[in-house]
Amino acid sequence: QTELKIQRAQTLMQGLGGEKARYVLESERFAAAYQNVVGDVVLSSAIVAYLGPYQSKYRAQMVSKWTLMIKERNIPHSSTFTLEKFLGDPISLQHWRLKQLPSDSFSGDNAIIM
Repeated sequence: QTELKIQRAQTLMQGLGGEKARYVLESERFAAAYQNVVGDVVLSSAIVAYLGPYQSKYRAQMVSKWTLMIKERNIPHSSTFTLEKFLGDPISLQHWRLKQLPSDSFSGDNAIIM
């Protein structure tokens, strides 16, 4: 019986070996995201507060301007910022899309803002 427990423990440890590599990658991703959180929060807050009623072209222009302002002030931010990535929950977005929400980012942003 002890041998069986040892075999199971070894199998479990071997299975968790792959988790370590995934954990290291996720830790690095979270560290980078944490470093950029201030600028990303500023952009997200501005989008939610000011850009809700506007069309996608104007939103993109304003986000570009705000991103430039953040960059000029040396505020760390994600180089590939999108509202969907920062504030969106992938499961909720997928659920909304299954309920006929269009799959474009403008519609996803609108759903997040609402």
